[in-house]
Amino acid sequence: MAFLGGIGAFSVVAYLYPYMAELGANETEMGIALTISTITEVPIFFFGDRLVKRFTSRGLFTIALVLIGIRSLFYATLSTPFMVWILQVFGGMIFPAMWLAGVSYADENAPAGLKSTAQGLFGAVTFGVGAAIGGFIGGLLLQSIGGRGMFFVFGSMILVGLVLIEGINRLLPNKEITQPVP
Repeated sequence: MAFLGGIGAFSVVAYLYPYMAELGANETEMGIALTISTITEVPIFFFGDRLVKRFTSRGLFTIALVLIGIRSLFYATLSTPFMVWILQVFGGMIFPAMWLAGVSYADENAPAGLKSTAQGLFGAVTFGVGAAIGGFIGGLLLQSIGGRGMFFVFGSMILVGLVLIEGINRLLPNKEITQPVP
């Protein structure tokens, strides 16, 4: 799931502005889109502990991943820079929810003494492997089918991947991680 989150998050970071250029946006309009998403991240980071308590870390991560997939599909339907701004209001809230939930989940489920390692692995899978593969595939897709097609492919891939992961999780027995006594 972290891999899919990395693809979804990085596709926006790397390719939203070339897509906005396809829509006719100028640099100022692109800067406004960044400002909107940055400002809307702040309340989620501020209230993150409450969100994790309310939805659980796994639940919040799943919600964020679903929203990342849906956001990508919405990007594929936009036709003006102004519409991108509207979506950025909601999109800016998704990344911090995903990040908070992922770090919290890694912390909660890591064996004793490996919490930092688990959080590091989460970051590496999300912004290392996920971002690298998303960047590579995104560049190929952007060049061959444009931003609209690229976001459609990523949104579909994220949602289908999430359904497959959740289906497998429901079929396989849940193993408890035993914590050694310090």
